[in-house]
Amino acid sequence: LARPAIAAGALLVAMEALNDYGAVSHSGVHTLTVGIYRSWGGLYDTGSALRIAAILVLIVGAIALVEDRIGRRARRTATHRAYRPTVLRGWRAGAATGWCALLLGVAFVLPVGALVHDAVRTAGHVQWAGLAAPLWNTVKLAGMSAVLTLLIALVFIYGKRNGGAPLARLAAMGYVVPGAVIAIGTMALAGWYTTRTGRPLIGTMPLIAYAFAVRFLAMAHNPLQAGMAQQPRAYDEAAHLLGASPLRTFLHVHLPLLRPALLAAAAITLIEVIKELPLTLILRPFGMETLSTHVFYQSRIEQWAEAAVPALMIVGVGLVPVFLLERLMGRTVG
Repeated sequence: LARPAIAAGALLVAMEALNDYGAVSHSGVHTLTVGIYRSWGGLYDTGSALRIAAILVLIVGAIALVEDRIGRRARRTATHRAYRPTVLRGWRAGAATGWCALLLGVAFVLPVGALVHDAVRTAGHVQWAGLAAPLWNTVKLAGMSAVLTLLIALVFIYGKRNGGAPLARLAAMGYVVPGAVIAIGTMALAGWYTTRTGRPLIGTMPLIAYAFAVRFLAMAHNPLQAGMAQQPRAYDEAAHLLGASPLRTFLHVHLPLLRPALLAAAAITLIEVIKELPLTLILRPFGMETLSTHVFYQSRIEQWAEAAVPALMIVGVGLVPVFLLERLMGRTVG
């Protein structure tokens, strides 16, 4: 019964590992994502980057296909019996709590504690004025990308509500493709557009915002789709009987009810954009730095302590939408 969840979790871990560039680059591991960035950023060889990206897409497709087959089999054998939760007591409860606390400590407390220690130790040497531009660029890029992603996701939701279900399935494709692959594909598309029209798109904020929208469309689409699924068809039928068009029904009936889902989708998209590195490294405008690229370059020259402050800023900026979402959701529920 747990196989669908296990398969989905394994797929998510595999996608994140294939997408990663910073950790594997610093560790000296030559992955396909590293090859894509080196072909583009080091050798300026778009053809080689595209060929490596094609291989990576085939691997991702194979993993997604295996997960889909496992999930279908598990769903066919699943039952709808109700199970009572097991209540742990005594040493078993203590062991379970200790195991969870150990995971939290190793995965979060120790790394953040080390960052805080380095940040305090180097606070007097940090050039705070030099961090203002990366911070502003991060916030600006995340806001622009989140707005564009939400608008595209709402178009998909509207289409699916009114008979466009096959089109809505495309929303989940971008997240399973690594960011470096999307960046190279976006770059090739921008080059073709520039050749045909003479208008340059490479190195512009709209281009990178579009690439982020493609990459994280599924993250915005899923909460909105879940929120729309909770709205009964009786709303559409009542609006139709009153003479409202499908678009007017969506804007005046469905959209106000989607406010909690919109907030959740915006928060998730903002967090993902803030911490994305491979796509930002390839597509960012010339001379533009975000917090993630700043941390990457600081650690690349082994200034680990100096990278602690901007790294903590990434954590802080990422927590802002989470706290705002929790506060707004509490008001909505109340």
